[in-house]
Amino acid sequence: MINAVVIKHPESSKFYLFTVPEDHFCVAGDLVMTGHPNKTDCCKFSSLGICVCDSFTLEEGTPNYEKVMCAFNISGEPTGEIVGKYTYESWKDE
Repeated sequence: MINAVVIKHPESSKFYLFTVPEDHFCVAGDLVMTGHPNKTDCCKFSSLGICVCDSFTLEEGTPNYEKVMCAFNISGEPTGEIVGKYTYESWKDE
């Protein structure tokens, strides 16, 4: 089982499947930092992504996995891992 989320990059209309660390959760609309497993310096090769759905668990190779991949027109393995999430801090007193 993998914890996963579908994201898109702001400059692209394509969707990508990324893994999410087990102890984290993403929500649709979250701005996240994506890392790529083939790069040794994650920060140098990371990019901004926007979650298009909430994160979910999925077992690779199952019919549900194939349905998710087909629904978002994604091919292949997960592209990489979510390595961080942008947060918003209000500077005004409420």
